[in-house]
Amino acid sequence: MSAYDLYLVCHLGAAILWIGAGFAMVVLGVRIGLANDPARRIAYAHDSEWLGLRVFFPCNLLVLAFGFALVHEAGWGYDHLWIQLGLGGLLVSFLTGGLVFGPGWTQVGKLAAAEGAGSPVVAARMRRLQLVGFLDLGLLLGIVFVMTVKPTAGDWGALAVAAAIPAAVGAFGVACSRAATRQHAETLLAPAESPAE
Repeated sequence: MSAYDLYLVCHLGAAILWIGAGFAMVVLGVRIGLANDPARRIAYAHDSEWLGLRVFFPCNLLVLAFGFALVHEAGWGYDHLWIQLGLGGLLVSFLTGGLVFGPGWTQVGKLAAAEGAGSPVVAARMRRLQLVGFLDLGLLLGIVFVMTVKPTAGDWGALAVAAAIPAAVGAFGVACSRAATRQHAETLLAPAESPAE
């Protein structure tokens, strides 16, 4: 096995863990949003904070480190559009994790402790973070597409698909968030069951 093969396996393995964990968190977030269970919501917030530091952050660094190793080992250089798009996307995702998810999940935990797990403010904050999770997942899937197809500046079709992937995943996230909001509102407005006579 060559050094290139080793770097590629490590790069892809870290990317699979990162994207897989992101996909799992998005799916669980949708289920928890629709279930409207405050206790599950808070457990999800704590799990998201835990995974951020122990899975997402290390995988982000590993993807980046082995990506640099691949570029140098293959002698590609950084003037290729697909490498620039990949690095730009990774930077955006890294900053989103550090500036949005990291403090965001911590604030949700503090709000839940202060206002209660069933607080509408806690639910709204979580829905916003989950929507950003959809956008981040879409960005990562777009990066995978770019890294696989390796488009050049003239590949308008491939670049359009790369841009459409995050937009489509984000739109699905908006639809899920609206469904959860609507279901939460219906639950609050539903008349309480009268006791059996």
